[in-house]
Amino acid sequence: MSKNIQNSEWVVISEFARRTGKTTDAVRQNINSGGQLFKFSKKFDNRLWINIRAFFDMLNDLTF
Repeated sequence: MSKNIQNSEWVVISEFARRTGKTTDAVRQNINSGGQLFKFSKKFDNRLWINIRAFFDMLNDLTF
């Protein structure tokens, strides 16, 4: 499940995990501990959503 809002793509944790190859538990743990994904996540309708486009943009900025 995903939502497009103003040039961003918000996906639920299971979709984010599927697209990145991570486990849902690892993603949830990263968010709950204040890791990198915390910056790109928000809670809406009792679900955690992650801005996957902003996450991939951050990864692109890290590569050199």
